[in-house]
Amino acid sequence: MTMCDKELLVSYLYDELQGPERKALQHHLVSCRDCQQEVQGLRATRSHLESWSVPEPALGLRLSDAAAAPRSRFRLVPAWGLAAAAVLVLAVAGSWFALKGGNGAPISTPTVNETAPQVASLDLRPLAVTRSEEQKSTGPLEVPRGRVNATILLPVGSSPGVYEVRILDRDLRVRASTTGSAEIRNYITTLEATLDTSGLDVGDYQLTLRREGGEWQMFPLRVR
Repeated sequence: MTMCDKELLVSYLYDELQGPERKALQHHLVSCRDCQQEVQGLRATRSHLESWSVPEPALGLRLSDAAAAPRSRFRLVPAWGLAAAAVLVLAVAGSWFALKGGNGAPISTPTVNETAPQVASLDLRPLAVTRSEEQKSTGPLEVPRGRVNATILLPVGSSPGVYEVRILDRDLRVRASTTGSAEIRNYITTLEATLDTSGLDVGDYQLTLRREGGEWQMFPLRVR
């Protein structure tokens, strides 16, 4: 299966890709910048087109049934692109006005208390899959919002040393990153790292990590 394939990326975007194929593509996207940009572009275009609606008929004109019919997947039509761009500009302007409260005064938003670090223990061992095993049914890892001192239990066979840790959003963009040192404790390779999730919204992400010079590993993560 060729990973750098636009039809495959579209299937991934519409959740039509499942099981091992979806997992394999997610791992490919971590390291392929071109495919990351392609997914981001496809997702943005889809969002713009879904927000566009057929205008009310004017001057006695009647829209054909074909023009009013719903569409399952987007089609890249130049006129639609212009309409979507106009909708986007209006949405951004409206959001800016709303944030200003209509009178020029910014609306204050609650912030996470960053002065008191929180703790989280993330056990990656049940989520690691070898060629001779099937992935165990388990929920995503969870971390709170804020400054988090994380203790990460690495998969069996992981080597001690310095590790890079990243949190990716659904578009596989890096939203938080750090490094930490791993050592063996009670026969378990244990990584200590400080994650800053205060700027992340509550929701699902991907936790990726690798030992310096090694391959990235990806695990489902939920910020709560």
